[in-house]
Amino acid sequence: MVLALVLLVIGGLVTAPLLNFMGTGLKVGKEVYENKMYETYAADAGVEDGLWQIKHDRLPDFAFYDEYDYSTEWPYSLNESVNGYSVNVTIKNVWMPKGIPDPDNPDAVPDAVTAQMIIEQGKLIITGGPSATAESTYEIKISYAWECGDDLLLEVNTIGIWLPPGFEYVVGSSDLEKASGEPYYSVPDIAPYKGGYAVVWDFASVRLENFPGSDGSPMIKSFTFEYAPEGQSPDNAVSWIDTSGVAGVTYTWDADVKIYKILSVAGDCEVEAYAAKAQIRQLGSAIGGDYFATGNSLIGGNYHWPDNYHWQLHESTTATIETSDDINQGIPEDAIIEAAYLYWTGWIDWHNYNPAGTGAIFDDNSCYSWDYGDDWDCGWRFYAHHWGGGESDRWLTMGYSVDLSGYSGQTITVSWRQWEEGDLESDDCLQYAFSGDGGIHWSEWIDPPAFCNDIGSSPVNFSDTIPEAYLTDEFKIRFRINSFSGSGWWGWGTEYCYIDDITIRESSPDLKYPANPSPGNLQVLVEETARVNKVLFNNEGISADTYQALHPDQFDGTGFEDTWFYTAMSDVSSLLKDEEWRENHNIDSNGAGTYTCGHYYIGTNPGEDNYRVNQEDPDYSFDFYGTSGSTGYPLGTPSPYPTSTSRYTAAHAGWSLIIIYSSIETLGHQLYLYDIRLSSFDFFFGWHGNPDFDGDGEEGGTIQGFLVPDPIPGEELAGRITAFVGEGDAGYTGDSFIVNGNYLDEGTGSGKYNVWNSNSVGLTVEGVDIDRFDIPWESGILKPGDTSVSIDMPTTGDDGFTMTYVILSFRSETRSGGSVTYLIR
Repeated sequence: MVLALVLLVIGGLVTAPLLNFMGTGLKVGKEVYENKMYETYAADAGVEDGLWQIKHDRLPDFAFYDEYDYSTEWPYSLNESVNGYSVNVTIKNVWMPKGIPDPDNPDAVPDAVTAQMIIEQGKLIITGGPSATAESTYEIKISYAWECGDDLLLEVNTIGIWLPPGFEYVVGSSDLEKASGEPYYSVPDIAPYKGGYAVVWDFASVRLENFPGSDGSPMIKSFTFEYAPEGQSPDNAVSWIDTSGVAGVTYTWDADVKIYKILSVAGDCEVEAYAAKAQIRQLGSAIGGDYFATGNSLIGGNYHWPDNYHWQLHESTTATIETSDDINQGIPEDAIIEAAYLYWTGWIDWHNYNPAGTGAIFDDNSCYSWDYGDDWDCGWRFYAHHWGGGESDRWLTMGYSVDLSGYSGQTITVSWRQWEEGDLESDDCLQYAFSGDGGIHWSEWIDPPAFCNDIGSSPVNFSDTIPEAYLTDEFKIRFRINSFSGSGWWGWGTEYCYIDDITIRESSPDLKYPANPSPGNLQVLVEETARVNKVLFNNEGISADTYQALHPDQFDGTGFEDTWFYTAMSDVSSLLKDEEWRENHNIDSNGAGTYTCGHYYIGTNPGEDNYRVNQEDPDYSFDFYGTSGSTGYPLGTPSPYPTSTSRYTAAHAGWSLIIIYSSIETLGHQLYLYDIRLSSFDFFFGWHGNPDFDGDGEEGGTIQGFLVPDPIPGEELAGRITAFVGEGDAGYTGDSFIVNGNYLDEGTGSGKYNVWNSNSVGLTVEGVDIDRFDIPWESGILKPGDTSVSIDMPTTGDDGFTMTYVILSFRSETRSGGSVTYLIR
């Protein structure tokens, strides 16, 4: 009893502290567990944000991001804490080919630049996808564009494929395993790899020509294998090939699929995730979707057939995209915008206007301010004909001096408008000279003269820089007509010289194409003087990401000298993907809606009549014919109306919008976009022949770097091609669009020999072409396994055109688009 009582007392003393300790332990354990849970959820939030960045194509916005850089990690932090933790995320491109060192590995020979060249040159291509003819079967295709006998020495070292999580290779199912006794027989090595499985076939340097398939150029080889589970599709598998024997052809991989590693850190918790995405590349990618192209002209009117002078300058024009399951009519309702590109193009003629600089120093055309001999007369302009008098009768001289002494060291120009009348000869010239002492002494007549021989009856601008020696307080200019003495049988003169708008300006920007073009002076011309690198897109200013300007030197001696063509493009994907921007402009989430494009300008108040006239440069403006408005910085030069000259057959300006989308309801397509962002595609002008647009020295061009897939049973259309062309003319025939030797028709009724007719289906203003060409499978123009198409665009007669972009869409086995993700904790 005593012992029992002692134990009871001691137990009572110990129980309370023990229970308190146990409670504290439970409380601490709960807090530790909750903190760990909060850390994990915070890190998961970072993963979700990384997936969002990838899905919405935000990686190009990261500083120095390069899709071919496989070593750099791009870090960022969430803008706010999650569960009280700061969350740091890094995203990295994952190099998938097993056994081939990634391009950034110091032990590898090629670097990231070389890797990009391998993909974009398209000489060796490997692709893969579920077979169109057999269930649960995957086909790997290899295309090799060889050119000479030495290229046939190409040997295959390994071929591999990475199967994403959830898929397995069926052992013994590949054509290569079943080919016992063939040189390409191989049993693959199968091993877990980066969350999935890597299947690698190893060969003893077997020549590619010995593999099953065709041996033409390009050489097409293929084989299949089975995968599990049945009924599913490993769309995001990545295949690769390692080769040797031919310089410059070392390896390639299926770059249509991008794999990304996401690492999210919150506190002491790290979560690692991988994302696989079917990426839209400039050289093509298989997506469950398609493209839609639209646009309009900004200069219309077809005065004086067949020249078709485009004279009507529009303030802006619109194009509407409908919601439709018909790919030729619109975009499916469930479509997701993957990318959007805006293009614009036009022709600039500097002869009819000269942008003002900081203002005119002298622009007095008063008849009383000039001294002129008997050969000259003055009304609303000066005009002259030599009637046989003395030398001084030929002169038109400034009546009083202009003080230019304060402009020493600056660029001062004198300009005027000039034209002529009559059948002139080479000695019928307008000459001019300068004086710096009020006319006591004169320079020699400037060589060359302002003009000789015929320049036409429409005014053209002429300007010259006043030499530094004549920037004095007593500057004068003198004009002289040489010859201009032809007479008719009735005795009146038939040869006349006209001058108007004589102006002296400070640092006058010049729209004339520079005689010695360089990146610097072309930038000034495009971005600061003409400013055609900017447009108003849905009434918001958009600047070009890239542009090209072209001087048509093939026009020398034809009256088109010093005019120039340009094209520009801007990636507007972020705008069309932005929900707020779409709401403000009534654009649906699939991209359907009405788009407006017009001239960029620096205007005055919207309520004023001259709203669109340049506030900083009112002289550089054009009227919208038929309205009371005008615009500065026009995107193109319209033809005068109703009179014009042959140079204005080139007058045009227009724009086009391409939307690339993915859709569950749309079967797969392979898309290839060729524009001025590619070094192999040059903006060009086609004139009198078949232009060499790919710069290989041969007429026409070749578009390559793709692989035409097998047709899906029941499908009629093998592909579509849309081309955006400026400066086509309905009245001039002889222009064609030829694909692999087949003449295509763009569907406006003009036929196969007048495709660039300034008219396209869906455009409300004539003036440019946005033509779609359908290619049925039954035509045989495209066949499975083709890796290139030849395109010819010959012109005859007086027709010409500019090519801004070409986009191709081929049927593909791909049945779904978007991204697929999986996690590894």
